[in-house]
Amino acid sequence: MALSDTTNRQGYTCNGVTTAFAFSHPFHAQADLVVLKVLISTGAETTLVITTDYTISGTTDAEGHYAGGGTVTTVATFSSLSRLVIYRAPTLTQGVDLVENDPLPVNSGVESPMDRLTMIALRSQEIASRTLRQPDGDSAAIATLPATVERAGMYLAFDANGDPDTASAVAVMTYNGTSTTSLAIGTGSKSFTTQTGLSFAAGQFVSAA
Repeated sequence: MALSDTTNRQGYTCNGVTTAFAFSHPFHAQADLVVLKVLISTGAETTLVITTDYTISGTTDAEGHYAGGGTVTTVATFSSLSRLVIYRAPTLTQGVDLVENDPLPVNSGVESPMDRLTMIALRSQEIASRTLRQPDGDSAAIATLPATVERAGMYLAFDANGDPDTASAVAVMTYNGTSTTSLAIGTGSKSFTTQTGLSFAAGQFVSAA
């Protein structure tokens, strides 16, 4: 099949009643899907276990693939305090072993492996798009993070070149704004003039280094 559907995930807010959640995008095997229960208030994630926590149903094609997507049915109901996230994450393997001079079936020998590779590429692109990224317009590539021993227990900062650096907890602190031009620091306060566009209101918290 041709793969023109580039959507890799679907999410639902639970309601304490619904147990059937559609994943309306193609996938090859039930093991390709990951199902997360997310606590909305904290973002805490629980990876659900197939068979134990949910089942997957759907119509399969001649290759055993779910070309039209499928339905995830949870064993339990989850309240509106949770979200359910379903995404496709195929294992990074290639299972086709072509034999010289043997027939080459188009579906199982060509299209299916290409579809699988496309699904893997879509998942890789999705992972990259959900990370901190450097703009393409930057003139130079960003430097690597400092080593573990340098950044352990430190804050992430950026130096004058925009490269990753570290800052100690003492160097970057949050203060309560007592007015639009002063911060409460310890038992006293510090007055200053804010830069254009960086003003704040009394009661707001401000980070200062």
